[in-house]
Amino acid sequence: MKPALGWLVFFAGVMLLSAIAYFPNFDGPFISDDIDFVQIHPYLNSWNGLKEIWREPLDYNHSPNSTGVYFFRPVTMTTLWLQKQITGNSIIPLRLGNWSIHLINAILVVFLL
Repeated sequence: MKPALGWLVFFAGVMLLSAIAYFPNFDGPFISDDIDFVQIHPYLNSWNGLKEIWREPLDYNHSPNSTGVYFFRPVTMTTLWLQKQITGNSIIPLRLGNWSIHLINAILVVFLL
């Protein structure tokens, strides 16, 4: 088997295994911090929010029950912001985007090894 074909088979296998593990939950409800981040966080609901994501730490539970815990994850929040602008609160496209990002990262890690 040619080396390029071997890598292609390997990546197809990784995609298949990750899909088997991840797909049963694709249409499930929002859970945990998804509710705060994706559904109600004001920065994800406006164009101005994208600028704010890169300028200041975000309140972890941007809700009436805030814990006062802050974090700065602009890349993560930008991908969530972009997905939210494209798909709204539709959960399946958001999870497909999340799965795709994780899959690309896994492939990049293999290349680094």
